[in-house]
Amino acid sequence: MPRLAFTTDTRLRSAKPRERDYRIGCGGQLFLRITPTGFKYWQLRYYTHDGRETVHQFASYPKVSLADAKKHRDDLLPRLCSKDKPVPVRADIRNEHHVSFDECATRYIKAHSPSWKNAKHAQQWRNTLARYASPVFGSLPVQSITRTHVLQCLEPIWRMRTETASRVRSRIESVLDLAKALGLREGENPAVWKGGLQNLLSAPAKTQKVVNHPALPWSEIPAFFARLRTASGTSAVALSFLILTASRTGEVLAAHQREFDGDVWIIPGERMKANREHRVPLSKQAQAIVSKRPIGDGWLFSADGRSRPLSSMALAMQLRRMDMGHVTVHGFRSSFRDWCAECTNYPREVCEHALAHQLPDKVEAAYMRSDLLNKRRALMAEWANFCYSAG
Repeated sequence: MPRLAFTTDTRLRSAKPRERDYRIGCGGQLFLRITPTGFKYWQLRYYTHDGRETVHQFASYPKVSLADAKKHRDDLLPRLCSKDKPVPVRADIRNEHHVSFDECATRYIKAHSPSWKNAKHAQQWRNTLARYASPVFGSLPVQSITRTHVLQCLEPIWRMRTETASRVRSRIESVLDLAKALGLREGENPAVWKGGLQNLLSAPAKTQKVVNHPALPWSEIPAFFARLRTASGTSAVALSFLILTASRTGEVLAAHQREFDGDVWIIPGERMKANREHRVPLSKQAQAIVSKRPIGDGWLFSADGRSRPLSSMALAMQLRRMDMGHVTVHGFRSSFRDWCAECTNYPREVCEHALAHQLPDKVEAAYMRSDLLNKRRALMAEWANFCYSAG
């Protein structure tokens, strides 16, 4: 791009990001580079004493203005081009006008959140980094963050909150990868696991056993279901529907009447954990629940008749009212899966599809194009009959 000696701060401030990095020439070998995330930083392009073209990045914009960048250019160029230059490349000014870890984290979230499933994911990123990483090194320049800093962040929570700590580590690694891509740091990522932190921290899978959701034994489902059918209120009906369909709480509470087509409930991909549309075959008992809900074009299970769904705690509170607080709503999916294994001969993939689980074997999953709806229809009919078997 041609050098523009007449470039002004106004023009630089208004420059918008593009799909790829680009630079604006500011005269005298000085350029402002702009990344797709909107980050702007100063570059000097010069030739060393042995004729090699080199780039020196020294500050972010607008923390360092155009006028100040020109002053630093005039000071740096003679030293950078000298055979015995007294300053290392990428040093000096950035230490005074540094880009901190918190700033890089904000840029990362802004750049990637459009591709994330929902706003909650972005909020989780912000919350975990603010709680665990920021107090340790949030204000430090990204170049100065070391493995010691990362360990200071992770070690206090690695044993007690292993899953959270593992996510924090991964997020720190991603932010520092962004910093390296922007030219703000060099060398190995101090948060990398393989060949790095794996030698200093215990393996997550072995550090803390997975705690399963407390579930009702499958043999006790009919008796419980008989009690549930005598309970009044929308929450009790919604919980019955959840058990009959082996669905997740969020899927049931957000169920909309337009999602039902005959004996099939079609859950849109954006509401599924795997981000993929899921068809649920409805047993006659589940269809009866749908048919008895208020007619209209609203939520299937509404707190006030139509305008808003039940709260996220409604089903858990129903269990407490029945003195069943020792089990969880999600645990009924485990009850269903145990019943499938103990009492039926349906293939594993049919049972896993009923739970909207992805097959662990990626090759097998790639060739499995069918969702086995007809086989699952028979399975869910047997499950419903079992649930109602106590009368």
